[in-house]
Amino acid sequence: MIVVLSMAVLGVVLAAWTPLRRRQFALAIGLFLIVVGLLTALAREPRWMVVPLTAALALAAVAVALRVRRGPAGRPRSIAKAVAAGSASTVAAVAAVVTGGAAWALPTLELPQPTGSRAVGTSVLQWDTGRPEVLTDDPTDTRVLVAQLWYPTRATGPGGAYLESPAVSDAIAGQAGLPGFLLDGALRGRTNAVTDAPREEGAFPLVLFSPGLGGVRTQNSAWAEDLASHGYVVAAVDHPYDSAAVVLADGTVIR
Repeated sequence: MIVVLSMAVLGVVLAAWTPLRRRQFALAIGLFLIVVGLLTALAREPRWMVVPLTAALALAAVAVALRVRRGPAGRPRSIAKAVAAGSASTVAAVAAVVTGGAAWALPTLELPQPTGSRAVGTSVLQWDTGRPEVLTDDPTDTRVLVAQLWYPTRATGPGGAYLESPAVSDAIAGQAGLPGFLLDGALRGRTNAVTDAPREEGAFPLVLFSPGLGGVRTQNSAWAEDLASHGYVVAAVDHPYDSAAVVLADGTVIR
């Protein structure tokens, strides 16, 4: 929806500069529909893109008002109005293009449906290995591991969150030197696996997934869900002090 609204704002800006007569009514209808669309997007999916897109709409409205309004004759005033309308149109167009591009490049995450015949459950486990934690200065510190399992289940229900905490999306974005809010699409993403569903009885082959390069255990959730739907158990681990962020059961975040 954000991409469509960005294109609509761009269309209004371009239409304001066309030489067509009686375009005021069409532009007014267009602006009204964009406002309705923005309010709908804000209610259904309040992503950060709505803010710059609202600013682009406001500037587009200013440009439209300056273009369609017939003021008194006078060259200095006409030039000033044209410059103001041109400036508002340019900034609005740039904001609309950037916002639409961001919405296209960073969509709300939607995992594909698993292709197997089984429903999928998932559970998160945490335990203290008792082994020394060599990446901290505390000699009494021991390595705590967090793992997530995906497995066949007979239970059905809504999926859980793709990322467990904003701390994870902030850390992933921080690895690229970006602000965390840019990844709100991943934070809003939902999975197909039922949280803490009972595992289907029987023996299943185990696949161990170990993310690298600062990755997190949920990054290949679609792959894990698909394997589980075909009768596998997938165990993915977070690596403390190597994964972008590891969130422990008590809320502690290990970066």
